[in-house]
Amino acid sequence: MPSSRMPKSMAEKKKVVQWIEKNGGVPTPAAVYFKSERGWKVSEAQVRYWWKQRTAIKAAPALRSRLSGAGAKPRLSEIEDTLFDQVLFRRSAKEKVSRDWIRDAGQRVPHLSWAMQISLRRTAGFLSYLTSRIDGLRDDHTILMDETAVYFEDPRRQTVAQVGARHVVLKSTGFASMRVTAVLAVTATDRKLPPLVVWKGAKQDDKLSATATSTS
Repeated sequence: MPSSRMPKSMAEKKKVVQWIEKNGGVPTPAAVYFKSERGWKVSEAQVRYWWKQRTAIKAAPALRSRLSGAGAKPRLSEIEDTLFDQVLFRRSAKEKVSRDWIRDAGQRVPHLSWAMQISLRRTAGFLSYLTSRIDGLRDDHTILMDETAVYFEDPRRQTVAQVGARHVVLKSTGFASMRVTAVLAVTATDRKLPPLVVWKGAKQDDKLSATATSTS
């Protein structure tokens, strides 16, 4: 299918701008005129763009084909820079850089960049949410949390054996390596909150919750 757009010289663009100025300053009829009367392959979007850039087109030399800074811009410049840095790093580390690796890395980098942008937007949105509500925050609603491992039994450090024995066995009940995760919390008013106990692979029933709360 032939293209409906053809590149035009700066002199031709100047003619379009002059025609629009003489005929009411509306760019859309110019596209119809130059397509029907001159046989140009030009779109209305092109004409509208030239009309927006009419000041620069008037000042540009007639022999120039396009304005300074116009034309297609690199769409993946940041990704190319990131990939280029990775190639240099691998080569400096004496690692092989093949075309297959460059292809695979080029597919991974956009996903990482997209995920980073999502993370930054969420962080900025959360900070904006907090900023608008910081005056209404109360100390008793401000909570500091931390989680730590709680073991059922500390490993034994003492035993009974013959002095000078080359091999000493420290007996254990087998619970030394078993643990739970305890989430501890305290408010800004120095009030301790009931701990949350996480049992891996076990169902936490009401009895367990009551026990964890009562032993806090």
